[in-house]
Amino acid sequence: MKINHPLNLVLIIAVFSAHTQALPVKGYKLVWSDEFDGETLDLNKWIYRGLGPRRDAVNVKETVSPDGNGHLVLTTKHAGDKYHTAMIATQGKYEPTFGYFECRVKFQTQIGHWSAFWLQSPTLGNPVGDPAKAGTEIDVFEYLRNRGDKIQHTLHWDGYGEHHKSAGKVPEIPGLKRGWHTIGLLWTPQHYIFYVDGKETWRIDKGVSRRSQYMILSLEVGKWAGDISKAELPDHLYVDYVRVYQKIPPFERDAIKQKQKAAVNSEFIIGAFPGPPNNQINAARYREMAEAGVDVIVPFWGTMDGQSNPNMLDLAHAAGLRVLAMDKRIGPITMTADSEYDPTAVENIAADYKDHPALFGYGVRDEPPVELFGRLSQISDLFTKLDPVHPPLIDLFPGYAKPEQLGVENYRDYVRKFVDQVDPVVLMYNHYPLKAKRSIDTGWHRDLALFREESRKAGISFWVFAQCQGIRWQLRVPTQEEIFWQAGTALAYGGRGIWWYRYWTQPPDDGEQGPPRHPGSMIDQHGKRSPSYYNVQQANRFLRQAGPALIGWDNSNVARVRNEQIQPPGGCPAVSLKGKDFDLVVGTFTRGKVVRLVIANDSYERPATFRVSAAKNLRIQKIIASWNADVSDNMNAPVAIWSLGPGGCVVIELAP
Repeated sequence: MKINHPLNLVLIIAVFSAHTQALPVKGYKLVWSDEFDGETLDLNKWIYRGLGPRRDAVNVKETVSPDGNGHLVLTTKHAGDKYHTAMIATQGKYEPTFGYFECRVKFQTQIGHWSAFWLQSPTLGNPVGDPAKAGTEIDVFEYLRNRGDKIQHTLHWDGYGEHHKSAGKVPEIPGLKRGWHTIGLLWTPQHYIFYVDGKETWRIDKGVSRRSQYMILSLEVGKWAGDISKAELPDHLYVDYVRVYQKIPPFERDAIKQKQKAAVNSEFIIGAFPGPPNNQINAARYREMAEAGVDVIVPFWGTMDGQSNPNMLDLAHAAGLRVLAMDKRIGPITMTADSEYDPTAVENIAADYKDHPALFGYGVRDEPPVELFGRLSQISDLFTKLDPVHPPLIDLFPGYAKPEQLGVENYRDYVRKFVDQVDPVVLMYNHYPLKAKRSIDTGWHRDLALFREESRKAGISFWVFAQCQGIRWQLRVPTQEEIFWQAGTALAYGGRGIWWYRYWTQPPDDGEQGPPRHPGSMIDQHGKRSPSYYNVQQANRFLRQAGPALIGWDNSNVARVRNEQIQPPGGCPAVSLKGKDFDLVVGTFTRGKVVRLVIANDSYERPATFRVSAAKNLRIQKIIASWNADVSDNMNAPVAIWSLGPGGCVVIELAP
């Protein structure tokens, strides 16, 4: 038996009946549904579409009827020497733009006809080349019995003639041909995501419609589905419900999020973690952090509470710093899926800190698995409601994390699920690439490229926690060149913030012997400034010039250039680079006709010497920032010879 809910009370996480699972997306609310509980088709919601001949059958009204048990039944049957089948639509009744669309169905059992749930545009292909305006046929599913447990998702745009374009996927779902299944589509301005039984089956950002479209349920007869003459008819598609959810912002959530995203996008952040322990929290230590060129400090593990944080905020404010407040009351390190969620703790944290001028934001969780994303979405939304000014922030695992840590097999899926479920104001992750014995984690560039791509799709910035210390037997202490190499390459990929790990050395556990667990932290085990402190200080001076100069500029291209060869899929349209035995990362940033380039030596061991010439319509105007670079003497030559030392980097501007 179904449970009926008032529309204004049904959230996406509600369970509508014993056999219906929670939806796979967060932050949406039910806005339209048909539960098919009536004795006839509700003609306030549906029309009979395309009555008359269609393909190898005839659409008639009599093949559409509720069964009296809360299901709509679409039937294919013999009618003399013809076949009758069914099609209904919300055309002219309900034509939404964007949302999460879901139906629960039990598929037909015979070959020769296929079932479908799809969205259609009344202006498909008009104009050609602009599916956002013209619309797209979105086949949420097509099911053919002759394919067994396979289901088809398809897009069609630019009409059905010579300009027709399409894309599709046919995933296999074990057990699909038996029992009931929920099929869903998340349609946003950026992409489509398809789901079967709550699990993502396809994601695509092509052919995205941005106009209103209507829904269709149909059975159709055609040779594509097999020989209908061999089918035992009548045969049926059963539909339990059709539901539509849309993003309706509680407490003006979306508007607040957009303001927070704009604020984050408006500055370049230099952070460090962790700050001093309890016995070292004093004005001198906070001035020392400010002298290192740090903007934002994250508290030490043992200081994350309502007693220590207010003192830290006061000291930070006096030193010109800000604090990313982490508080044990919500378990930013220890939270698990089994932990009890206490909204009162969030309310108390926000009340304690939100009015302090040194507050930067709230640290919600470090390195969460996928199973926590729903919880983190709740906590983040509550922080946003209680404090619209200071964003909730979550640091993600690096790409080298194991699947059992992530909760999914694929790292890109991990990041995308986080964006979809949590809707963060910024993407923030850590990656420590400099291994012991002079080796390197080759995923450094891969993660930068991934976060660049996903942040651009989401319209937000990304920050990276970079390495300025070693980890005993695992990571080496970076040299100055290696610290600058991380900073320069992250800039080139469009990173809007660098957070240095670690600032303060982890003290030994009781009875622990041997060298420090984190050698080379900016402040060593004796409380003294280490060489890393001064190396990071120099890097921060460079970042202080280079980073803000790229805020508000579009990172339109990034390329790894090795011995003149641009490695796909990158591009370097503003300059030509020639030479031998060099490795560079080149980030292109545009604003109108003006271009800014970050050119970073992709080696921290070897210099890079190369010839550079601007594109025909551009001229090098100025050097914005540089480190370990010899470029100034011949900057305006038609073909200049430049040299970047190990880890060297230069930021330049070009204009017509």
